[in-house]
Amino acid sequence: MDPILHKYNDNIAKHYAAYRPALHKLILRRLIRPNEHFRIALDVGCGTGYSTIALSEYSDHVLGLDSNQAMLDRATMHPKISYFKGDGDDFSILEQNHFDVVSFAGSLSHTKSDRLKSELLRTLVQDGVVLIYDFQVLLDDLMARMNINVDASASNYNFEENFGEWPEFTPEIVGTDTVQLDLSTQEAAHILLANSQRYQEFQNRFHESDPFETLVGFIQKQKIPPGLEAAIFFSRYRMSHVHTTNG
Repeated sequence: MDPILHKYNDNIAKHYAAYRPALHKLILRRLIRPNEHFRIALDVGCGTGYSTIALSEYSDHVLGLDSNQAMLDRATMHPKISYFKGDGDDFSILEQNHFDVVSFAGSLSHTKSDRLKSELLRTLVQDGVVLIYDFQVLLDDLMARMNINVDASASNYNFEENFGEWPEFTPEIVGTDTVQLDLSTQEAAHILLANSQRYQEFQNRFHESDPFETLVGFIQKQKIPPGLEAAIFFSRYRMSHVHTTNG
């Protein structure tokens, strides 16, 4: 889910679906033990399914939940996955003690609430696991080289959002790191255009409804290296025994 403007139309969703950095699997390997396996999982804010597919490697079945239909329309089909539309803090259609694990990949900052906590306590099994992770592709240098200025200062999005202040969940892993991305020019362009504010800026610059091809050519012509870094944020919590009967 995009932190600056998460109102996706079909064009934005197209670029979001076309390429996302392959970081979901890398991060999950830091959060899930090699031989650990889950029966039923829930991926909150699943988008087009990158995080859901990554979680399916550790699960018998995964439910992918997202509130945006344009994203779900482009979600990748998978035999272990069922996608459905809904709010990220409302699992009312789901049964009590239903999930072994719930994941939030770049979605917790949008969905964290007392209602969400209540729903997690209700729908997680005893000792259920919550995985929270996010990543931020560091674009400032690339944008500066292109003389594009997008002001993100008004955003209250928190990449490091977790359950640190919720005693109902016991922390098992909390960490941050920086990783290198080896991107093609096309992949870099997809990342740049998978955000509403940046998309608008490039539309204005190139005077095109979909500026992808022109943006790729511009990056190549300016000989801008597309390799980027990404900051990753990850945490794992287990529902505390003392609270398992309170939901």
